[in-house]
Amino acid sequence: MYATKLIADSWSGVHCETEEIASPSWDDILKAIKALDGKRRTLVTLRGASSTEMVIGGGSDGRYIGYVAISDDSFQYLTSEHKDGPRVSLLIGGQEGDYPIDQVVTQTVVVTAAKTFSEIGSLDPQLMWKAA
Repeated sequence: MYATKLIADSWSGVHCETEEIASPSWDDILKAIKALDGKRRTLVTLRGASSTEMVIGGGSDGRYIGYVAISDDSFQYLTSEHKDGPRVSLLIGGQEGDYPIDQVVTQTVVVTAAKTFSEIGSLDPQLMWKAA
């Protein structure tokens, strides 16, 4: 498996604790993603053997964002078919932010992306991605 570390947040008010799992199994990763609720648990990071990592955030009302950081200045965001519409407010990493509607995806999409990334360290070619 490509993913060598899973990091997940857990908020209590303004205090955050992180859980780290070395050499996570697919079940560990899936459990962490499904635990995202956009309130107490807002962020999951998957790190690989190289500097490439996948970040999944959100979770409230079935809305998520996901991106892969290939380097410090190269990111690929998951995108949806929604191109126009209001920005979506999500709590991610303990901070509320407004995200473009085309970057907000479903749990099914982030799970599919995480599965491919955690196994082979690349973007799932069947999903839509946008460089940022």
